[in-house]
Amino acid sequence: MAIRLLKLLGSFIATVLVSTVVVFLLLRVLPGDPATVALGIEATTEQLAAWREQYGMNTPLVVQYFEWLGGLLRGDFGVSYVTGQNISPVITDRLQVTLILVGLAMVIAIAVAVPLGTIAAIRHQRPSGAIISGVSQFGVAVPSFLVGMLLIVFFAIELDWLPSGGWVPPSEPAEFLQHVTLPVIALGTVQASILTRYVRSAVLEIQREDFLRTARSKGLTANVALVRHGLRNAGIPVLTVVGLQMAGLLVGAVVVERVFTIPGLGSYLVDSVGNRDLLAVQAVVVVLVIAIVLINFLVDLAFTLLDPRLRRAA
Repeated sequence: MAIRLLKLLGSFIATVLVSTVVVFLLLRVLPGDPATVALGIEATTEQLAAWREQYGMNTPLVVQYFEWLGGLLRGDFGVSYVTGQNISPVITDRLQVTLILVGLAMVIAIAVAVPLGTIAAIRHQRPSGAIISGVSQFGVAVPSFLVGMLLIVFFAIELDWLPSGGWVPPSEPAEFLQHVTLPVIALGTVQASILTRYVRSAVLEIQREDFLRTARSKGLTANVALVRHGLRNAGIPVLTVVGLQMAGLLVGAVVVERVFTIPGLGSYLVDSVGNRDLLAVQAVVVVLVIAIVLINFLVDLAFTLLDPRLRRAA
């Protein structure tokens, strides 16, 4: 078991290091000069040279990479080329907002998808199961930003029940719930539809397994046998989808945050791209990549804990 954990941890560290190299190099090959963007096209050659020296842009790429990587290991993302402010506190504040949105959306998606997907599988030959499957299929085809705009039109403009955007920290619970409800529903609805389809498929497959037929032959009803012996096995393939959806939610939050004017990591990324703030874009992308790799690492770890075959192999 310890050897498998060390292998997973080694794979995680190696993937993160390779990702930092790829992100660093890709952003360096983009057209445009950060010095010209920061100082303007009327800047003199001496001013441009002084700016590059101030920000270490005149050193070899290898030196720049290791200086940047050393800062990452210390939690220092550098100073913005455009605003001159330290990027680290901005990333920390914005990341908290995004993680709250993604976490709540994932909770809603799981809470909706697991019971609905199970019901759709149990009643797959009945009208209720077909209706759930049809609705979930429709939900998969609708993008999150469109759901968000429809929610704003109906609940914020027409009914005036909830605010159309903005952000309030969780320290003010009432206002926080009002502002977070629509964006969380917009993010969670599509993911719930996708997850419902996978839960239905996993439960249908488990229902055909021999061990469930054995459990029913011993006197258990089909539903009791499924709850006691089937759902845990069905959860193993679903866990992979949940991990992928968490990564998808991090990316999807970029658009939803803009729709609801939420100051999250996605909004910061879009603003930094528009301002050509190379170091800020680099920091946000690396944080997102590390978060996605970490999610995959945790999913692999959960597999080892849930699947006895992997534990025995370890």
